[in-house]
Amino acid sequence: MALFSAKKLSCGYGKKMVVKELDFEVNAGEILCLIGQNGSGKSTVLKTVSSHLPMISGNVYIDGDHRK
Repeated sequence: MALFSAKKLSCGYGKKMVVKELDFEVNAGEILCLIGQNGSGKSTVLKTVSSHLPMISGNVYIDGDHRK
């Protein structure tokens, strides 16, 4: 089981979707790196998984527990 994962995570600002249906998982001992051009949604993803922005849709799991 992954320590941290996202399934079909869509995030953005209000109804403006910046990232659509992102899937990833991080297992023990792994490092995840987000890379991309300016404005591609890296910070938006981090703000969403840390609950600073609400998710538009999808699921985030921390140690197997669903985060809302």
